[in-house]
Amino acid sequence: MPAPAAEREIAFSLMTSMADSDTRDGVRRLLLDLSNAADDGKISWAQVQIKVVVASDVADELGADIRAAGTAPSSRDV
Repeated sequence: MPAPAAEREIAFSLMTSMADSDTRDGVRRLLLDLSNAADDGKISWAQVQIKVVVASDVADELGADIRAAGTAPSSRDV
């Protein structure tokens, strides 16, 4: 019997309105679980693409966070 794999790749695409509180909570839990896995050293590699429409008053702070993560955001007014 083969030994279980040490790692597993998980791939998904999520495109959803955030108007519903249950959806917001589910997305928040997903992002928190990913964050916790990263903090615990349980993620060895990541490829992340995120596109969100945010309130203008948080865009600059999120842009700074994105740059701190090592990449350059693109943004436009909608």
